[in-house]
Amino acid sequence: MEHEKQKASKRLDLQGIRGLAIAAVLLYHFYPKQFPYGCLGVDQFFVLSGFLMCLLLKRAENESPYSLITLFYYRRFKRLLPLYLLVILLSLLFFYNFFPITTTETNRSSAVRALLFVSNWPNPVKLAYNAMNERTGDIFAHTWSLSVEIQFYFLVPVIFLIGKVMPTRFQILYFAIIGTISYSYFLISPRLIAKNSVFARIWQFVAGMLVYLCTLLKNDHMSCKNNQEEFEKLLDTKMVEENKAAKPKPTSTTISKIFSYFFLFCFLYITFFACHLGSWVKPMITVVTGCLMMVSEDNEFLSNKFLAYLGDISYSLYLIHWSIEQYWWFTTHGDPNYKIQAILVSICLAIIVFETFEKWYLKISSTSLGILILALFVLNVLLIEKDQVFELIGGDSYDAQQANYKWNTHTVQNLYSPTCNYESKDSPFGWCRHTMQKFVNNVKHKMFILNALPEINRSIVMKIAPMLKNGTDPVVIDKMLINATSNSLSRKRYAQLEKDCGGKCELVDYKSVFYNISTGTYRFFDTNGFSYLSVFSQLTPLGLDRVRHIWTGICNSL
Repeated sequence: MEHEKQKASKRLDLQGIRGLAIAAVLLYHFYPKQFPYGCLGVDQFFVLSGFLMCLLLKRAENESPYSLITLFYYRRFKRLLPLYLLVILLSLLFFYNFFPITTTETNRSSAVRALLFVSNWPNPVKLAYNAMNERTGDIFAHTWSLSVEIQFYFLVPVIFLIGKVMPTRFQILYFAIIGTISYSYFLISPRLIAKNSVFARIWQFVAGMLVYLCTLLKNDHMSCKNNQEEFEKLLDTKMVEENKAAKPKPTSTTISKIFSYFFLFCFLYITFFACHLGSWVKPMITVVTGCLMMVSEDNEFLSNKFLAYLGDISYSLYLIHWSIEQYWWFTTHGDPNYKIQAILVSICLAIIVFETFEKWYLKISSTSLGILILALFVLNVLLIEKDQVFELIGGDSYDAQQANYKWNTHTVQNLYSPTCNYESKDSPFGWCRHTMQKFVNNVKHKMFILNALPEINRSIVMKIAPMLKNGTDPVVIDKMLINATSNSLSRKRYAQLEKDCGGKCELVDYKSVFYNISTGTYRFFDTNGFSYLSVFSQLTPLGLDRVRHIWTGICNSL
């Protein structure tokens, strides 16, 4: 009996399915072209989560509603929150030290959304940037699925308590109706809503819950059948002899194994090998995963130790791998030769975290757990707002390095142009849909066009102040910061543009302000290391002061 209880508490086959799901996600993120449906691993996780939620709720169904809800939340949050908060904390530390400063604003905003479990809510600026460039450097983008799951946690106890008063057979019908409504919403929703909305994902969680309820019915039926057979044997021992002489018939276990390997084949084909299955792929993999879970309990392939262990570390691996993937992309520019290294590093880190931190916090008391979660949450908030914290601690001290850092981390907010009709609404990213002819036709006196400046080396901007402090020759920094001839073609285009305006255009040139004739270099910083340009080649507040006289002169001449 004790063995049976342990077996019920942790089915190795489900851990094997979990292992396959995380393998699919990992391959999709590192090899998206080769494994286009690896993203379905997340859908499989949702079905597995629904199964587990129903299991926990059914175990506590004899408790009062208050006890049922509190027990459910305690168990789920104990499992998810400590590791989740730790990985966010470590990811922030990793990001601040190794990622480009241009991604700071995106990641701070994303970290806040991850802490509040709203990563799945649409972010117009982020979505527009994704449309331009899928590599945003957002190391918390993958937390959208955790946000969907946590949001469902606030719905599922209510859904369960309503169905609790019904017999199990009617509960199945009740959950099926809820799933059908959610699936209908999924079908009619725009693609992004269908992916991110918890209401468009309920049907996948419900699929897992239905699997658990059907499993209970199947076990009850088998138990009744076995008891009936034993009772009949006790009444008539002759039947035992007849059964021995009878021709063996295919047992339910044999049939179940056949079905389990059939659904496993479908599961593997759709996830790892299929190429073009169309819009029905999500319902297909949801149904296949649910069917596989119902008949896979004795599946030797899914229950092998390797897959089961991969399932054990799947949560750690899911949380950790995305930061490594993004770092691989930014540092190697997508060099495929380093992909295997990135995957192995992700797996090794996941194993370390699982064997140390994850196993440890699952055993600590509820009081210690609460203190741990609170401490990790506070540390995350302090780290996200570290600039404000340092300013409070440091008082009024404000040097060039701090100023350059602050100007560059907030430069994205300054990219909006009020005259542009952007391709992407409410976002500075995307092509600006104004044309020269549109302006020229409406110019009464003059249109002023800013002439091109040399392209800057973004990675050097944040090093200007430290290099000056270390005694580096400013001319050396000039040459490291920009390529003086990189704007020659741009300046020719602008010159031609001025001619094409028919006398209505006038070039505004900053070269006289920033070009040093004696050194033959552009100088985009002052003697203290304060930068005149951000990493996006936008003028900083100090840079604006340098060119203010040009615009004052233009205004006075009008």
